Amino acid sequence: MPTLPITTRAMLIGAAAAAALALAGCGSAASTVGSMVSGNDDPFAIEVGDCVNEALLSGGGDETDSIPVVPCDEPHDSEVYAAFDVDYAEFPGVEQLQADGQERCLAEFEPFIGMPYDQSAIYFSSYYPTEGSWNELDDREILCIAYLDGEQATGSLAGAGY
Repeated sequence: MPTLPITTRAMLIGAAAAAALALAGCGSAASTVGSMVSGNDDPFAIEVGDCVNEALLSGGGDETDSIPVVPCDEPHDSEVYAAFDVDYAEFPGVEQLQADGQERCLAEFEPFIGMPYDQSAIYFSSYYPTEGSWNELDDREILCIAYLDGEQATGSLAGAGY
């Protein structure tokens, strides 16, 4: 059973943010939710329903400039299950974005997984804007990520019930 505190991961800053902006208009995302082409994809192109292998994240630490997306019918350790925008006049700081992610992602967890978080074997985390992506790219989106700790799934985690 997971504990309530979540691990959060920042998406991007600095030069990586500028590179993502340059790529944002020509990403490989398909127009339907959860159907990205597999590979290392632009963090700004990730959508609800996409499956990823977080264990393969590049960039090191808490920031990344690409996310390894795979079709959900292939082995993966994580799935984007919710997304929302925050609405602050200025960058609120990492702690506030983490708190926003924890609150909203927890609220969306049970409807997606099919059981309360404190009874589930599945964990959640969030991708949130960094100060660089906030200021340079007008990034306001937080993505909720359901993940298996050290395991992989084949198929969506939606309705997993465990």
